[in-house]
Amino acid sequence: MISSRTCAATEKKGYRYCADDILCAHYALKAAPNAHSLLDLGSGIGTIGLAWLAQQPRGTAKVTMLEAQDVSVSLCRRTLRMCQVQDEVELRHADLRDQDSSSLGKFDVVTANPPYLSRNAGNLPDNSQKAYCRHELRGGVAEFCAVAKDAMAPGAVFCMVFTTDASLPDVLQALQQYSFAVQRRVDVLFRGNLKSVAVVCSLERGCTRPAVDTLNVQEEDGAWSSDYISLCAEMGL
Repeated sequence: MISSRTCAATEKKGYRYCADDILCAHYALKAAPNAHSLLDLGSGIGTIGLAWLAQQPRGTAKVTMLEAQDVSVSLCRRTLRMCQVQDEVELRHADLRDQDSSSLGKFDVVTANPPYLSRNAGNLPDNSQKAYCRHELRGGVAEFCAVAKDAMAPGAVFCMVFTTDASLPDVLQALQQYSFAVQRRVDVLFRGNLKSVAVVCSLERGCTRPAVDTLNVQEEDGAWSSDYISLCAEMGL
């Protein structure tokens, strides 16, 4: 059980949702507009799943969240109560590496914003939320791909956003290893620099070289771009 004092400390120093979460939910919606079920792997405080659910007619869709961190699970449960969506969201407190593939079920969409630094890359943050969000302490892209593949219904899509601190060739190799075909790729720019990459994948044969789109999120002066503002407005933010 996580105390209110621990949660309060985490809120001040821990993980906050970011543009990558919003983009992951957005591209999931665009890739599968008729989806009724979503699985979010490593769901953290629940941003991706809740942003996706908010765009669905009430009572027509279900979200399953899988998260291992005690603090994140506690904060997410509080959010679910405040938003009164407990009946529409199943929050599983578990390590994705320990999941029996048959226990999760099948989903129309699977999403993930996995950690991007190896266990030994630099110093671990003192805050546990930041450490697990950034470092592959419970597995990396390959582990996320393995679970995603087993949880996808026929015709489902897998949407993933990862920062460019991760090696793009390594990520693409992991996707290929688990038979994913990249259907869409978006390079995400902040202040003119490539910061993140979003991919939409399927288990069906796709483009060998999908078109690469570009989204500029933040201008050189730090202001949000008009494209990102429009995207957020479309998401109700």
